[in-house]
Amino acid sequence: GQPQHDVGNVGVHVPRAQIFRGDLRKALFEQTKGEENIMSENTKQVEKLVLLSIIALLIIGSIMMILPFLRAILWTVVFAVTIWPYFIKLEKALRGRTSLAAVICTLLLALIFFVPMVYVGYKLASQASVALDYTEELMEKGLGPPPLWLKSIPLVGEKLGGAWQTTGQDTPKLIEMVKPHIKVLLGSIVSAGAGMAQIILITVLSLILFLLVVKEGHSIRNSLEKMAVRLGGEKGRRLLLVAGSTMRSVVFGILIAALIQGILAIFGLWISGVPSPV
Repeated sequence: GQPQHDVGNVGVHVPRAQIFRGDLRKALFEQTKGEENIMSENTKQVEKLVLLSIIALLIIGSIMMILPFLRAILWTVVFAVTIWPYFIKLEKALRGRTSLAAVICTLLLALIFFVPMVYVGYKLASQASVALDYTEELMEKGLGPPPLWLKSIPLVGEKLGGAWQTTGQDTPKLIEMVKPHIKVLLGSIVSAGAGMAQIILITVLSLILFLLVVKEGHSIRNSLEKMAVRLGGEKGRRLLLVAGSTMRSVVFGILIAALIQGILAIFGLWISGVPSPV
């Protein structure tokens, strides 16, 4: 009793209910497939977000780990770029012994840094006993008479001389005046010692990194040149070479200026009659 329909040009009769069920099944399949595609897209987006978050955390963690050593790394780069042309000449003189040339450059750089530090430490240690004797004499005898140049200061010379004379003869009062500044002085000494220890640590770490960088300098230079060529072609390579020569010029300019300043300071102290001006 159900009505029949023709399918195409073939004399096959399919019930209407069967056609409806087939359409419904097809619609449900397409709907399920669309929902699966949406869920798949959402899952991919979540996976990308999680992956980006992990990469960001790794980058932040790496920066936080490198940050305490950033100064040493920067000094290493400056030293390596500055010394590189002379390292190449030394390497050629040693017939391609890269490791030996790197060790020699590192030792020379260490001497340049540590010889002045050792000299300054020796001078401070040798003058410590003199400073202690002067302090004990100051506490026993006071400041003594005021210097002549103090009284010759216009307008305030007489007042300063009188204050010096009054304080110099009253040792307890002198001690009371100095006592509040002792803690500040001790704090400054401790801070200076901590700063010196930090400088020594950074210097040692920079020298170690310098040895490793210079030893692998050829591969590092080739990698940087390839990167520069990929980014900017031959112009990028020229800019890289210009950056290196500029850094070397700046470093040598700073060193020459510091050397001239030191010589002038020593000469001025020597003319003024300051003992041990060096």
